[in-house]
Amino acid sequence: MNDDLAAYLVRVLLRYFRKGNQQFLASTAVHESDRDLLLLQWSVSERVRDLCLYLTHQPHEMQPALQARAMTARGGIRGRICAAESVLLQERSGDGSVFVYDEPFRSFDAGPNRVLGWTLAYAVRLASRFRTLLPPEATYYDRILERLRLLQDVRRALPYTGGPVAVPTAGDVRAARASRLLLYRKAAEAYDNLRAVERLEEQALEHLLMHSLVGPMERWRQFELALALSMANAIAHRIRAEVSLKSILPGTADAIIDVGPFGVRWQQAGPGFTPIAFEGWEAREVEIIREYGLSPGYERPDVVVFSRRTNLVVAVGEAKYFDRDDWRDRLRHAARQIVTYARAYGGKQDVNELLGRSIIALWSAGDQAPKPTTAGAPWVTSFEEMRSGLDTWATRALPE
Repeated sequence: MNDDLAAYLVRVLLRYFRKGNQQFLASTAVHESDRDLLLLQWSVSERVRDLCLYLTHQPHEMQPALQARAMTARGGIRGRICAAESVLLQERSGDGSVFVYDEPFRSFDAGPNRVLGWTLAYAVRLASRFRTLLPPEATYYDRILERLRLLQDVRRALPYTGGPVAVPTAGDVRAARASRLLLYRKAAEAYDNLRAVERLEEQALEHLLMHSLVGPMERWRQFELALALSMANAIAHRIRAEVSLKSILPGTADAIIDVGPFGVRWQQAGPGFTPIAFEGWEAREVEIIREYGLSPGYERPDVVVFSRRTNLVVAVGEAKYFDRDDWRDRLRHAARQIVTYARAYGGKQDVNELLGRSIIALWSAGDQAPKPTTAGAPWVTSFEEMRSGLDTWATRALPE
């Protein structure tokens, strides 16, 4: 991974799910809900999507598997006679003309087909639940919906097997891996990847997070998530609490992270936020920006830390990602935004105190990010400083 920002996000998330690194919080336990979160991501991953698209374009590769089933008959026998079973049946029934035999038949519910059918059915169930967990206004809702529709279309195209598909056996998986048809090998890869994610194998988690969660995000959104995770990590170190990752999707209704009594929201203002009614030339500026089809940038903060005990906002985080802009221009814009957000939350708390606990993250800020000289100004950091930790900010935001 040559991308520093994406690699940083994946490393932080891996430390959380693998819980083996003191830098993130060694006491963090991988709960069942954490594993469930990864499985939801697997259901809409590129590996599952690749399997669906291949089956859509190459449906002729589906072939029934030859199986044998035990049958009894008199007269015509279509298969290999089971001598011992036939003798016992004849003795019990008194009928010397009845035989037990194995009849060969072709089925889509065995061997590699069972791996294919079960994997797709399981992905459909997970993706359906993923959709129900997201509010319609969530940023990723449309992407999850598109993947779910693709899964459902492909699942309906599979031959009917008469009921739910049984979990594949080890023999079924081996047959799919060794199949000469690429369709079944892809099904085996998706199935093996699912089991690796369930076992929290590092390579599988790294691939899943990079290609299904972090990779598809826009760079500015990756930087916002990096700020949210860094703030949560710093708070965890400050108060010696456990980090609980609830979701990793922007715009979800509640917090994406819980840290002791605190919650961290991402791209969600939450309760207590009253948008500022601009007046005079400020209002005219907003009108002009909207005439060009642009957002004025004051709708909601990037990151919000709040107390679940008091339901008050503790800190606001504003992330500014840029390639070539002067960091000073971005800092000026961020300062205007964060003051506006603090005023919007100021109905029940002191605006200056909230500003002093807040933070502005710049993608770069020269040799070192400027630091405030008064208690009522937000902390300023850069991506380089974020990677070393935000403990100094946490001490400032959460004094003893």
